[in-house]
Amino acid sequence: MFMFSHGGHCCGISTLWGFDDGPDMKIGKHEAVKYDFPDDYDKCRDIGKRYSHPEQTHEERAARLIELTIAERPKGLIEAVLTSGKYNFDKSRYNPVRQIDVWGPILEKMGFVPVTTFRNSNSGCDVTVYHYAYWQ
Repeated sequence: MFMFSHGGHCCGISTLWGFDDGPDMKIGKHEAVKYDFPDDYDKCRDIGKRYSHPEQTHEERAARLIELTIAERPKGLIEAVLTSGKYNFDKSRYNPVRQIDVWGPILEKMGFVPVTTFRNSNSGCDVTVYHYAYWQ
């Protein structure tokens, strides 16, 4: 599970991604990585890497990344994109359940709103874009 800001801190949009595992699958502990500013402002920034995280489920990590993003950037928008394809790519853990069926209700419970759906020419899957706009 990852949270990236758009580069340059210009638009206030961050992207939550990494929905290829189930919400209840565990993610290992992560130790914070120090970034080298100002070079980091020129590219997308992995917000989550800057903070330490305990072992958590993917759903817990998503909630934590949202909380950290809002604390760091108190006004903005978080975008998440789900497909109608399977939610994991590892053939040893193949699961035919669609990503949107697994993660859509969770994102909506967190306050995300589906804003558009389109057909991806790369995969042939339908893609739904979710937004979570916030200001404090």
